[in-house]
Amino acid sequence: MGELDDEHAAHPPRYAGDGGRDPATDPGGSAYVHFENGQRAFVSASKGTLANFELDLVGERGRIRLGTHVAELVRPDEEGRLAALPLHRPRTVRSDAVAAVAHLIDRVEGVGEELSTGEDGRRVLSILLAVLQSNAAGGQPVRFPVRDA
Repeated sequence: MGELDDEHAAHPPRYAGDGGRDPATDPGGSAYVHFENGQRAFVSASKGTLANFELDLVGERGRIRLGTHVAELVRPDEEGRLAALPLHRPRTVRSDAVAAVAHLIDRVEGVGEELSTGEDGRRVLSILLAVLQSNAAGGQPVRFPVRDA
């Protein structure tokens, strides 16, 4: 299920941006994704929020928070109280974009491991298209595989 930010509420069920050349044409919004294996994800990518990345993985025995300003493992201590343990954050002098381009060059040259496959990209695109279709249908769930609207 997906819902776009108010200024993009009337966005059609098909992508109508310009491929990222002008970020203002790409809608922001939120989505709830229920995967086939039972896992669930909530994605908040609203443009009206603080520019911050955070990934919050919640499991049966704890939680991992990773992001721009946080890296911690949260789990019960010996007394059953939740305790946050800092996680090691590797230091780098490369920006994310520079690291991504360096990885792409390595892969073209046959060096290193694949971090993300074309199939991974297709799946992400399918989720993004489902968000657009769900928004256009008033927030109704969209089932996979997603069909072109």
